[in-house]
This record gives sequence, C-alpha cells and structure tokens, in this order.
Amino acid sequence: SSIVTATKLLAELEENGNNHKASLEYQKLYNTISDSLNNENHRANLEELKAKYNLEEKEREIALLKKDKELQQALLERKNIITYSLTAGILLMLLILGLLYYAYWTARSKRNSLAVKNKEIEQQKNDLDKLNSEKDRFFSILSHDIRGPLNSLKGFSYLLGHMDAMS
Repeated sequence: SSIVTATKLLAELEENGNNHKASLEYQKLYNTISDSLNNENHRANLEELKAKYNLEEKEREIALLKKDKELQQALLERKNIITYSLTAGILLMLLILGLLYYAYWTARSKRNSLAVKNKEIEQQKNDLDKLNSEKDRFFSILSHDIRGPLNSLKGFSYLLGHMDAMS
C-alpha cells in the first residue's frame, strides 16, 4: 500500500513538473500495482468465500447425515417394535391355540368318558329291567304257588274256627 501511495505521489509530482512521459509511466505503474493488489484482495476474498461455502456445505452435509442417521435409527426402532409385536402376537396366538387344543382334547375325553359311562348305565338299566321283570315273574309265580295252599289253610282255619258251631 505504501508503494501504491509512493507511485501515485511520483506521478502527480512529475505531472506538476510537466514531465508527462514520466508521469504516465508512474501512473501506469500505479495502475498495475493497484490492479495487482485489488486482484490479490479479490482472490483472497474469493478464496475466503469458497472456504466459507465449503465449510457451510460440509456443515449442511453433516446435518443431513445426522438427520439421515436419526431417520435410520427411527426406522430401525420401528422395525424392532413391529418385530417384537409380531413375535408377541405369534406367541400369544400359539398360546391360545394350545389352550383351545387342550380344551378340545379335555372336552373330547370327557365326552368319550361320558359315552362309556352312558353305555354302562344303559347296560345296567337293561340288566336291572331284566332282573326286575324276573323278580316280578318270580313273585307272580311265588304268590300263585303260595295262594293255593294259603287259601286251603284259610278255609281249614275257617272250618276250625266254626267247628264249635258245627258240633
């Protein structure tokens, strides 16, 4: 910056001294140095802006990666919840099916047991009916067989009881 100031002053001094050729040379040198400094400043600013842009781009990329990671974790958690829910549902369904099978098997065995007992009861009823009819027949025969001698005894005892009146 001091060189720029010095060349500017030299160009003005030479112009004031009516040395236009030297003044023009100093003015060209001033312009060249000034342009060079401006270019350097612009290049430095441009590099700084590029660095800022790259930094911001990297920060955005990091933020996107973080969001993507959070999304992946949320999806993984959702998949885990679904997996655990399905597993629990399947286990519950298997438990219910096991209970239903046990209830069916128990009812079936009870039904079979009742059928066997019903057959036994029916057989016992038939046996009792047969025995009852044999008993009735036996008592019928017995009463018939006893009725004749009893009637004879009754008649004989009647005669014995009225024998005083007959003599």
